[in-house]
Amino acid sequence: MPALPRELGAALAGRERRVLLDVGGDDRGTLALGRYAEAVRRTGDYENLFVVNFFRPRSQTPEDALALLREVEAASGLKVTALVHNSNLGEATTAAHIRAALERMETLSRLTGLPVAFTAARLRLKGELAGSIPNPLWMEEDHPLKRWLGGRAIV
Repeated sequence: MPALPRELGAALAGRERRVLLDVGGDDRGTLALGRYAEAVRRTGDYENLFVVNFFRPRSQTPEDALALLREVEAASGLKVTALVHNSNLGEATTAAHIRAALERMETLSRLTGLPVAFTAARLRLKGELAGSIPNPLWMEEDHPLKRWLGGRAIV
């Protein structure tokens, strides 16, 4: 079973700082978070963002992504509060790939009633995407794990 650091409980109890957790994109990663669900709810102020990549095998359609979202909610005991559009093919991603997945993201938003908080994309695509995405753009220069992996591509 996946585990989170035991210091997480103390961090959630303290109100002086934000806590950011990336627990993965399926129910396995969120099972460990379930232990802290009550503490998270007690803060009275949490965001649970569900990140969607429509180029992944388990989330290729809005219906697939919805089923995965429900699995994550059930495993974590926490409701998702917003969606993040992160459709990508790693280094091969083009602006056309991101725009092509927009309709699926909008459908998922309608199915869930949840807003799309932002679309994540590589900074090199900023000029091509500017003005064509209906929600805020989060532009990332490079994937942080790529640097950690010594420059190897992540897909």
